[in-house]
Amino acid sequence: MLLFSFKSVRMNGLDNLPANTPVILMCNHPVGFMEPLIITTRTPRQLYYLARGDAFKKPLFRWLLNQIHIHPIYRFRDGFSDLRNNESAILTAMEFIKSGRSFLVFAEGSTALQRSIRPIQKGVSRIIHDILSENPEQPIVLIPVGYNDNEMTRLGSHVTVNFGKPIYPHDLFKSESSKPRFLKQLTKLVETSMYDLVPQVSNPEDEAVLNQLIGMHHSDKQDFTLMKEYANKVNAAPVTLKENLNAQLDTLMAKLKAAGSSVDGIYHKNTIGSWLTLVLGFIPFIIGQLFNYIPFTLGSKLAQKKVNKPEFTMVITMVFRSALFALWYVLWFFLLMVLGVPSVFWILLILGFLAVFGRRYFLLAREKVHSQKVKHIRQEMKQAFSNIDNQLHKF
Repeated sequence: MLLFSFKSVRMNGLDNLPANTPVILMCNHPVGFMEPLIITTRTPRQLYYLARGDAFKKPLFRWLLNQIHIHPIYRFRDGFSDLRNNESAILTAMEFIKSGRSFLVFAEGSTALQRSIRPIQKGVSRIIHDILSENPEQPIVLIPVGYNDNEMTRLGSHVTVNFGKPIYPHDLFKSESSKPRFLKQLTKLVETSMYDLVPQVSNPEDEAVLNQLIGMHHSDKQDFTLMKEYANKVNAAPVTLKENLNAQLDTLMAKLKAAGSSVDGIYHKNTIGSWLTLVLGFIPFIIGQLFNYIPFTLGSKLAQKKVNKPEFTMVITMVFRSALFALWYVLWFFLLMVLGVPSVFWILLILGFLAVFGRRYFLLAREKVHSQKVKHIRQEMKQAFSNIDNQLHKF
């Protein structure tokens, strides 16, 4: 299911992971638990994880998380009683490194629907200090990681994961005898290294205008290069210009909403190929939709009821859909076997591919409809977006 949940997943800088050396991946945390799913399945090494301790309070969850190599680390905000458990968490992390294993930690300590890096916590720096205090020659490398998703709340997006240059903490440990200063300097070094791996804005209040600027483009064109470029321009622009651009974009997006359209509709290309796909793919689309309607629709509705924070929308939706699709196909497998239908496996495999095709077909059809709705203001909107770009690119 993970394979079909995104239009593209790009992993940049994997060659920065040193061979035969345990690494600590320091990643941002914008979209729930989608980051470890992507990174684990696309990184060529076994990873273990440190996650915030409040997820381990229920025995069943604690057992399940431990089974998939996720271990707790506690924060000051979790309270003093829980913080005392950090000794075991630090010992666990130290054993990972000593035994040559690598682990992933979410450096910010919590999830937030934000593209920029938030201040990272000192927990990993503390672990490293304890490891090096015990053995200054222990091989250990920090790798900053930037997870970027152009949508962040909707499946079918484009994901870019950037792995930064390795950080070797040994030299800092040898030159800085004060533990508090070591923790502060290493934490800051990792944080600033992560800035290059995401579209980082200097002022958190600029996240809104950054998202608006990215949203001016077709969702398939919102790659990391574009996002990073806009972040840099926003950082250089004066406050008055940013406020003005935000107001302009609010007006334009309201106009699009009133027309019942979207930016994708503005930039949709009415090619012969797209029309052929709609015409020739109509029957396969109907078959796929009819067969997969129940698990797809029920999974989406159940996910909507369970989502209480937007940053968890994607992962909860994927989990519910995956579970219901698996159950649905298992039931049909046994039913068709009992009925004596030949080639059951191939039939269900084709129907599964039709489910994926049906989703792409639906998005294409919706884009066609949006394109028709917005045709009377298409050129006006394109010109307005171009003017905004021109204003920003002076800086």
